[in-house]
Amino acid sequence: MKIRISQDWLDNTSYEKEDYLVSAGCSYEISESLLDKAQFLEAFLRTIHVKEMIRLNWVQGFDAEQLIDSVWGLLKPRSNAELSATMFRGSMDFIQQDLFKQLSTRIWFNHAVDLANDIDICKFDSCSLDKDSIAELIQLSSEQSGPKKVNNWMKVRGIKFLIQQNLPGMSLDGATSMLDDGNPMIVVTLRYDRLDYFWFTLLHEIGHIVKHILTNPKEIFLDDLKEDSKLLDEKEAEANSFARDSFIPRDIWKRSKAKRFCTEKAIIELSEELKIHPSIVAGRLRYESNDYSIFSRLIHDSSLSLRELFFEDL
Repeated sequence: MKIRISQDWLDNTSYEKEDYLVSAGCSYEISESLLDKAQFLEAFLRTIHVKEMIRLNWVQGFDAEQLIDSVWGLLKPRSNAELSATMFRGSMDFIQQDLFKQLSTRIWFNHAVDLANDIDICKFDSCSLDKDSIAELIQLSSEQSGPKKVNNWMKVRGIKFLIQQNLPGMSLDGATSMLDDGNPMIVVTLRYDRLDYFWFTLLHEIGHIVKHILTNPKEIFLDDLKEDSKLLDEKEAEANSFARDSFIPRDIWKRSKAKRFCTEKAIIELSEELKIHPSIVAGRLRYESNDYSIFSRLIHDSSLSLRELFFEDL
């Protein structure tokens, strides 16, 4: 069952009214212990979600009332785009926990928007995401310093790029939306400290811009790339295909020795031919074979920790 906090609940700035969940057009009353908004928010303040927000200096407060105001401020919509019901999944048996996760996700997204709005870059031009430009980004993966060069690649094309870790209980890999200033925003969490996962997430989010956000700027994508591929909707499947085909075109993949023989030598040869990191080829073979024990040496580069690279100040 897919559920979300009603928009009325978020839009109303008072803390006293009854609150509801919305699911498939129906309303479900929250348990009596949650009928008072202040009660609910005070319960939320005691969670590990908010403790982490405080540690990261996302919210502040010398007392509970000030902290509630700080948290509430981060729940307010930041753009014309809207977080939709389909972005949140949960069970009615765990309403409170699921609501806390939803609140954390909204705060996570809004905090990213606040940071992105402070980034001063050139105006976005959709023509900057042409085939040659995408190839330039992909080939950065072959360089040791490639991940650090991503921000500049994004910046010169008018895309606001952020690395922002998940909050407790969240399971996001990336997010994409169009900001009110007309610049797209891409956020990557580094949930998995692996080069293949980092690069695939980047191209997946760019796929959402090219395939979906340019035609519907109000869409927001919050992506868990570990979701069962059988459960993916059409747009997520399209973004996956965009990423896979951008790294390794279909015709090349079908006739490649890497696909046919699954050897480390063939993987390295294909990666050199395409000028991409070997872990990307190895990661695709692991995914398609559903065997994540193979090619570990190529996947886990002990000389590079993305989390240390991007989160060294946290």
